[in-house]
Amino acid sequence: MEEIKPKSLMYYYNKYSWVCQYCKCDTFMPRYVKNKKQMRYAASRDHLKPRCKWWTWEESNIVLACRKCNMDKKDYEFKTN
Repeated sequence: MEEIKPKSLMYYYNKYSWVCQYCKCDTFMPRYVKNKKQMRYAASRDHLKPRCKWWTWEESNIVLACRKCNMDKKDYEFKTN
C-alpha cells in the first residue's frame, strides 16, 4: 500500500478559506505571528481522527485549525453534535 503524503498547509488555507473549522476564527500563516497572543490563531493542519490512534493523512481526515483549538483537542477524536 502506498503511503499517503500530507498536502501543503496552503492547500488547506484555500480549501477552508483561512477559517478554523472548530471555533470559526480567522487564521493566518504562522510566519506572520508578531506576538504570543496572535500565536493562538496561527493556522495548522489537524487530524479529525488522531494519527496516534492509527489514522492517516487522508484528506477527509484533515482540517484547518487555529493553534489553540489544535492544542486543546490534543489526541482526542473530534465529535460533532
